[in-house]
Amino acid sequence: MKTRKVAKELKDGHPAEVTALVVSPDGKWLISTGPDGTRSWDLSEGKELKAVSQTNRGIGWYGITFVAPDRVLFGDNSATQHILELPSGKELLRYHGYGGGIAVSPKLGVAAYHWHAADIRIMDLNFNPPTAAQAARIEALLKEFDDDSYETRLAATKTMREVGSVAEPALRAAMTGGPSAEVKMRARETRKTILEEPLRTLKGHGSRVGPMAFSPDGETLASGADDGTVRFWDPRAGKELARLDVPRPGPKVNR
Repeated sequence: MKTRKVAKELKDGHPAEVTALVVSPDGKWLISTGPDGTRSWDLSEGKELKAVSQTNRGIGWYGITFVAPDRVLFGDNSATQHILELPSGKELLRYHGYGGGIAVSPKLGVAAYHWHAADIRIMDLNFNPPTAAQAARIEALLKEFDDDSYETRLAATKTMREVGSVAEPALRAAMTGGPSAEVKMRARETRKTILEEPLRTLKGHGSRVGPMAFSPDGETLASGADDGTVRFWDPRAGKELARLDVPRPGPKVNR
């Protein structure tokens, strides 16, 4: 910035204009989007990550968001969510969601989604490893998935849902490696519920929601919509905190 010289130029990428850029929190990776699709870059090397870009053929990326310095979340054309690891392009997680507008609060362990609609859905999305207490609770609940009592199995399923997405890795492992068909089935269904059913829905906007962003402390969600308002939300309580009405331009007056 001091010299006002170009530090690095990324070439041999998009054949036409670039319409959007997203940089990883550590400044190492860049995701760029244009009419030809989405490309990923190593900024230190100035090179395209071909392994990541190849997974993009025929798939539109929407709501591109870094959930960790080396992990990127995006929604595709069919409202399926993907989390890829950089620079390998390995898909770490895939699940059906609510589409193209995405904002994530790592602090709260939630994500906000919208898909060309006025409602915003708050989903459980926590990538922190479980604490020792959480890990012990998850292990105990998985054992109760196989209890002789139907009521115990049902209660364990409900409680695991409350534990949330921090249990996702253990549930994914139990889906295939569980000790019985009952455990595998309950692990599969519980994981699906955690990843695909919203914790709550924010209602207030009168038309399609556009950009969304969490505050730097991760506590408040801001959303703008075609209704001419910017609204601020408490995503945990599901309540609107404040609203800004954006003045609409009036008709031109000929003088």
